[in-house]
Amino acid sequence: MKVLITGITGYIGSHLAKECLEQGWSVYGLVRPDSKTDLLKQNGILSKVRLHRFSQGTESLRGILRKIKPEVVCHMATLYIAEHKPEQVAALIDSNIRFGGELLEAMRHEGVNALVSAETAWQYDPEGNVAPVNLYAATKEAFAVLNRYYGDAFGLRTIQFKLFDTYGGKDNRPKLLNKLREISKTGEVLELSKGEQILDFTHIDDVTAAFNLGIQRVLKLKSGKTEEYVISGKRMALKEWIQAINLNLKKPLPVVLGAKPYRAREVMVPWNGGVKIKGWRSQVSVKKGLQEFFGEPLKIRNQYDKNG
Repeated sequence: MKVLITGITGYIGSHLAKECLEQGWSVYGLVRPDSKTDLLKQNGILSKVRLHRFSQGTESLRGILRKIKPEVVCHMATLYIAEHKPEQVAALIDSNIRFGGELLEAMRHEGVNALVSAETAWQYDPEGNVAPVNLYAATKEAFAVLNRYYGDAFGLRTIQFKLFDTYGGKDNRPKLLNKLREISKTGEVLELSKGEQILDFTHIDDVTAAFNLGIQRVLKLKSGKTEEYVISGKRMALKEWIQAINLNLKKPLPVVLGAKPYRAREVMVPWNGGVKIKGWRSQVSVKKGLQEFFGEPLKIRNQYDKNG
C-alpha cells in the first residue's frame, strides 16, 4: 500500500512514517522546498521514504498525487502557535487552512479519496461544544469543516483524530515537557502557574499506533463517510506531572509554582469526550515514557506506573 504523509519531517509525521514502513507499506512524503530532514535521519528512515517537494498551489499537488497514486493520505502538516501575534495570522491560515484546502481539492481531482488527519482536542470546550481555545485550534476546526464538505460533496472518506499533548524520545519541540527536561540538566529556574490545570499526554508510540489503525480503517469506510476519534493518554494536573518527575530525578526540577498567572483562556479541565478507535488503548506507562524522555531510570510510584 502507498501512504502519502504531509508533515513527514515533523516530530509526529516522522514517527508515523517509521510506523508505516514497519507495516511494509510504501511511504511518500510531501515537503516544502526548505523542509529539513533531520528527524527522518534520526529515525533511520531518510533513505527509505520518497520525498516530493512541492511549490504552493493545487496544480503542484495534483501533479504529485498523479505520480504517486497513494491509497491513503495522512495529513499531519500543521503550524502550532499557542498565543499568536498579529504578524502570525497569515502563516496560521496559510498552513492550517489554505494548504489543507488545496490538498483536498487536489485529491478530489486525482481520485484519491481516503484521508487520515491530525486535529486537536483544543477545538472543544470541556462540555464538548465547538469552542476553539486559540487561533490555532480555530484554524484546525476550519479545516475539519472543509474536510466534511469534501466528504459530502465529493465522497471523500476521512478518519479525524483529535490529539491532546504528545511526547517521546528525541522530542525537541518547544513544549512544556521539553523545557522541564532542559532545566533538569541546566538548573535554570522556571516560573510556572499554580499547576492546577489538567494536562493529557500521550506517548508517540501510542499516537502512531492509533494512526496505523486509522489508515487501515479509512479504506473500509463508505464513500463520503467521516469518523472522528480521540487520542488520549494519561491525564494529571501539571503539578502532579512535576511531582511524578521529581520523585526519582537526582535533583528536583527547579520550578516555582504559582509565580506566574494562568494564560488567557487557560483550559483547566480539557474535553474528556469522544471515542477511541477500535483496538487502541494507551500502552506506554508514565514510568516508561518519562524514563525514556528524561534519559534516566525512574522509579516512579505505583500510581504513576500505569497506562493512560
